[in-house]
Amino acid sequence: MKEVVRKKISEAAGKIYDGEIDSLNYTVEIPKKSENGDFATNVAFLLAKELRKAPAKIAEDILSHLDESFFHKVEIAGGGFINFFISYKQFHNFLLNILENEDNLTEKTKNPLKIQVEFVSANPTGPLHVGHGRGASYGDSLARILSAAGHEVYREYYVNDAGNQMNNLAKSIYARYSDLTGGDYPFPEDGYRGEYIIEIAERLKSEFGGSLLSKDEDDALSICLDQGKSFILNEIKDDLRDFNVEFDNWFSEQSLYDEGKVEDTLNFLKGKDKIYEADSALWFKSTEYNDDKDRVLRKSDGELTYFASDIAYHRDKFERGFDKVIDVWGADHHGYVDRMKAAVNAIGRGGKT
Repeated sequence: MKEVVRKKISEAAGKIYDGEIDSLNYTVEIPKKSENGDFATNVAFLLAKELRKAPAKIAEDILSHLDESFFHKVEIAGGGFINFFISYKQFHNFLLNILENEDNLTEKTKNPLKIQVEFVSANPTGPLHVGHGRGASYGDSLARILSAAGHEVYREYYVNDAGNQMNNLAKSIYARYSDLTGGDYPFPEDGYRGEYIIEIAERLKSEFGGSLLSKDEDDALSICLDQGKSFILNEIKDDLRDFNVEFDNWFSEQSLYDEGKVEDTLNFLKGKDKIYEADSALWFKSTEYNDDKDRVLRKSDGELTYFASDIAYHRDKFERGFDKVIDVWGADHHGYVDRMKAAVNAIGRGGKT
């Protein structure tokens, strides 16, 4: 697409300039802001010296000779930059060509990278919903495109299997199991009430009868958690497989705690003077990286926040040798972006996400 735009620019500019247009080494780039178009060029500025005219006037002359059928809109901005908005029809034709022949997708990159794409990563506390389908389709499509471009792509699902949500899952299952086997274990106030919880409880009853009621509560809850997590993850994997989405790795959040990587990351940040204590809590200096406020890593009651393990997880990603990591998040995570960028900068990997 970029080369097509360059060709049309050169054709139009060739109508007003007798020299070799491509020798000017003008740029065709994707603007940082989408409101500035799909592509932008500085060709008018480079021609200004040759033609002894103002860049804005040269841009107007180029537009007068431009084949605009390829574009939805073309506009002049910043005193001579030309912004191009590709027509939707051209994007549609581009996709149709790819469907006819995958070789039309892209040229192979000359600088292949090892890229990790983490997507979906729904909590293992219930089934997937339509919103997760959006993340699955977007993330998988992105991974396929990067792979087709010649990059080494690694697809990963982050299993959030630590913290209070998992305790609530175990208690929810145990309460339903208790109902089925004559017990009186109370259903948790913040428990999970879906029909799948009852299905898991019925499976436990089939396997254990009523014997879990006679076990120590912590042991019974541990069994409920293991069975529940396994059941839910298998359901998630089946749904994604039906959606033609596969992952190279299912990474456990709990493994970060088991292997000491969360505490190690906190010590790493402490050594770089990026954390401090206040109000009996441990804080990350995210405002040093343009976040709107500092973020809690360990609460006053000693419990670690999810953000603490998320930092450890991203540090682990780069320690595994990825050149670039891409997080595909749901819309409900939009407020999480700045703090995660701050964390990545703090661990010395800014610009890699």
